[in-house]
Amino acid sequence: PTKMSDCTDAISVSAGDCFMAVMQSNSNTLERGYNRYGQRGNGTTADTPTGTCIVGNDINKICAGNDSTLIIKEDGTVWTSGRNQYGELGVGDTSGRTKFTKLTLEDGTEIKAKYGELNSSITTILGKDGKVYTTGYNGYGQLGNGTSENSTTPVKVTGLKNVAKIDAYKYMTIVSTQNGEVYVWGRGYGKTPVKLNFSRKIIDVSGNLVLAENRKAY
Repeated sequence: PTKMSDCTDAISVSAGDCFMAVMQSNSNTLERGYNRYGQRGNGTTADTPTGTCIVGNDINKICAGNDSTLIIKEDGTVWTSGRNQYGELGVGDTSGRTKFTKLTLEDGTEIKAKYGELNSSITTILGKDGKVYTTGYNGYGQLGNGTSENSTTPVKVTGLKNVAKIDAYKYMTIVSTQNGEVYVWGRGYGKTPVKLNFSRKIIDVSGNLVLAENRKAY
């Protein structure tokens, strides 16, 4: 490991495919590295070896995906930039972006989020209202809206309440609820959420793993 002299007072780090983002305690957010698809949101596709600051100090969370980036601002709005092959940016089309663009539902309603993440072909968002929104590739039903059609704007996943954590892994999506239940959909599970049964309360999910209250992983 090499110390990054231009990234001090870091409070969180997110790494994508050959690029990374660092949030600092002064609310600045620095990005550095690969930028072929405009995933760094600085209006260019030029790579840089040193950190460049994302305009604005109102960023609350940031997630670096494979070739795209998602940020959640202090007001809860969601913004994305980068590659957009399947509509994974959620901006209404499949054109890439080199500047951060705000996501809305199809009717123009803003999403107020507390968490969000991207993988190579899908974006998952957990709203402040505890609801789940997805956008992008849907060949295996991983958007959870009952179809296998891609979506270029976020769609709401029905049948879920009080979601605490969400994660997308390859061609499936998994969530845990505040009362310890787990639901999954996508490849091997179908196009709508399916409840998985465990003998213990689940306190965390990540990829195809779940962590139970007895600290055992399944």
